Amino acid sequence: LMAVLGAFGLLSVISNFAGQVVLSGMMAGVGLVLAKLSIDMVKENKLVGAVSIVTAIIVYFLMGKNLVYTIVISLVVSSIAAKVAHQEITSMIPGEKPFKLTLSKPIFNISVLRGALVLACLTIGANIAFGNITGGIAGTTQNVDHLTIYSGLADSISSLFGGAPVEAIISATASAPHAVTSGVIMMVIMAAILFTGLLPKIGRFVPSQSIAGFLLILGAVVTFPGDAVTAFSGTNPGDSLVGGVTIAVTAFVDPFVGMVCGILLKLLFAAGIGI
Repeated sequence: LMAVLGAFGLLSVISNFAGQVVLSGMMAGVGLVLAKLSIDMVKENKLVGAVSIVTAIIVYFLMGKNLVYTIVISLVVSSIAAKVAHQEITSMIPGEKPFKLTLSKPIFNISVLRGALVLACLTIGANIAFGNITGGIAGTTQNVDHLTIYSGLADSISSLFGGAPVEAIISATASAPHAVTSGVIMMVIMAAILFTGLLPKIGRFVPSQSIAGFLLILGAVVTFPGDAVTAFSGTNPGDSLVGGVTIAVTAFVDPFVGMVCGILLKLLFAAGIGI
């Protein structure tokens, strides 16, 4: 479904129809979600989360606001802190034999259709939000239709082998001098780790809370401030309210619902219906 939407350019149509105020509000809301997730991780593991956040803040502002250095150094330092404190790190990644790929027989019923439609709706919002955020970090624009095509195809292949949906994320490689090349190299390294079965072993040394610092910087420093300003800087009647509602709904529900609410409110104001 997502690959078809991307192939026909429908994500760009949706993005243009929503407008900059709604899109910026949605991305600002995503920033709040990332910041909240970071705080939740600190609550789960105070030592690792706190060390990760403090390290990330120091590295980010002392090393030219470089996200790659921020995530790598904060992850390593917080993982070392967990090791020094003799914390038991339980890997959430199941151990599997490398190269053991089993094709799953596709089935179709109402539950499958409903789940696919729900995931497609969430992915529309996520692709627009995460694609634009990552493109902004790289100092360029993201073609959301291209993103949707290849992420949709990746979803299909992963699912056929029993894997999870392969969705777009906000990647720190976007801040590298050569973002595309860095992204390709990163994925080649990840492929090697996966096929050699090293991922579960590495997972035993890295607490999941070690990315708390990166998430806080990405959400509260990189994403939210700029997009919130744009969301509230519209000149049309009701733009400030539209931006505020989009931010709030995105933060408390999800990006897709936030975008839909923002668009509906925008249409109400455009029709001359005051609130």
